[in-house]
Amino acid sequence: MAMISTAWMTLLAQAAGSPTAQTGTSEHVIWAVVLLGMAVALFLAELFVPSGGIIGVLSALCLIGGIVMLFWIDTTVGLIGSIVTLIALPFAFAAALWIWPNTLIGRALMLGESDATETENDTLNGQSSSALRTSQHVQAVAVGVEGKALTELRPVGICLLDGKRYECLSIAGIIDPGTPVKVVAADGMQIKVKPLERGSSQEELSAKPQQ
Repeated sequence: MAMISTAWMTLLAQAAGSPTAQTGTSEHVIWAVVLLGMAVALFLAELFVPSGGIIGVLSALCLIGGIVMLFWIDTTVGLIGSIVTLIALPFAFAAALWIWPNTLIGRALMLGESDATETENDTLNGQSSSALRTSQHVQAVAVGVEGKALTELRPVGICLLDGKRYECLSIAGIIDPGTPVKVVAADGMQIKVKPLERGSSQEELSAKPQQ
């Protein structure tokens, strides 16, 4: 940026000493200095002030206005100023990209994006772990296991099976707490139960041949 300012000031000093400048272009010289100075100041402000690009647009407009004033002073001065600007702009943007991450705003934005990414990853990992645990628990329950409902199943509730609590789905409507239940299906993600008929166990025993 210092190189740009030095080049512009040299051009303006030469223009101010030329015959053309002495015949009435002193105002153009002043306007060129003001506009180009504002362009540099606004460009630097854009790095530190969150404006959504508004300050950057104003900086570009001031730069264009300053170059126009250079052409009003003298065509040669305007051409040289344009060439210097085109050469210096890539270096200015590169410097801005290098400085911006080290500013307060840059660090805050980069930290916010990093936190959001970590939170999303943690959420996905938590969901995957929960699904894996549920699948493993369901697979551990065999069809035909008997237990009882600990909560009301409407149609989902908690049942005690093999001494462990499981979330179960009733296939026979509402099941009251304390009702004996029997596992009729375990499809990998869900345990389906139905009320256990009180006489079913006795019927099974009586159906066995007596010794």
